[in-house]
Amino acid sequence: MRIFLVSCLLLFCEIIYAQCVSGNCTNGNGVFRYSTGTVYTGQFKNGKEHGSGEIIWADGDSYTGEWLNGSMHGKGIYLWTSGEQYDGIWAHGLKEGYGVSTWPNGDRYEGMYHNDKFEGDGKMFWGDGSTYFGSYKNGYRDGYGEYVDKNGSRYIGNWQDGKYWGKGTLFFPNGDHYEGDTKMIKDMDTAHISMPTALVMKETGPLVITVEQVLFSG
Repeated sequence: MRIFLVSCLLLFCEIIYAQCVSGNCTNGNGVFRYSTGTVYTGQFKNGKEHGSGEIIWADGDSYTGEWLNGSMHGKGIYLWTSGEQYDGIWAHGLKEGYGVSTWPNGDRYEGMYHNDKFEGDGKMFWGDGSTYFGSYKNGYRDGYGEYVDKNGSRYIGNWQDGKYWGKGTLFFPNGDHYEGDTKMIKDMDTAHISMPTALVMKETGPLVITVEQVLFSG
């Protein structure tokens, strides 16, 4: 008898805190409140979020868009309480395809995603004014791309795992530019400062020198 009463009490609590508040939460349109406080408003199929709908989690995060069998799938906008936002394509709950992400510090990414990470062609705009247009792989700058830092220095060439790698060209605001193998360069400003004085030649035009001729520190 005691087991029966406990079971009934648990069932009663579940009904109170996890229930279809209104509409048809099996096959149709409805509002479903989860025991955690999360609320979903939208279309259902076979008791799962399916079609168009909005979910607001208990912590304040929200998603508005398309669903497939209980997962975010298709076009949708996800808002974090931190101020971060993603507006783009989803596949089974992960960012997949083209999307635009923005962050409260002013950073912005426009481009392709795969498995929730930057992948393929993308454009990154940092809040400090730096930019990157090019290829990404597994969340890192990888392949060919152009990076311009906040001071106006510019790199055009190959990348690997987020670093300069292979052939490329560095351009500096004073008109100097270096061409060649850039895989040893860690920082644009450091590369410029560490150039040996002996290699700074007096010329009428901008200095042009290959990276192989430059001794980089670190």
